[in-house]
Amino acid sequence: MKYTRKQIEVDAIKYTGTNEKEISDFTGGKSEVPKGFAYLLIPDRQGNQVLNVNDWVTKGENGELRVVTHDDFKEEYELIK
Repeated sequence: MKYTRKQIEVDAIKYTGTNEKEISDFTGGKSEVPKGFAYLLIPDRQGNQVLNVNDWVTKGENGELRVVTHDDFKEEYELIK
């Protein structure tokens, strides 16, 4: 699905706690599931971002990945119709 943020179009996916495969596909295989933990790691230029259940991953125009909390996502993004 496509969402917009201040006129910047991004792709986004919500982590449900059970869709690790979809997150992996979305991130091009870059996400990591630490053994025994209920979160994912999403790489960025500074290291890894923690993706908790109900957080979102956005992918910008240049493929950059960003973790956004559910509350921030609801506030900053809207679905493109």
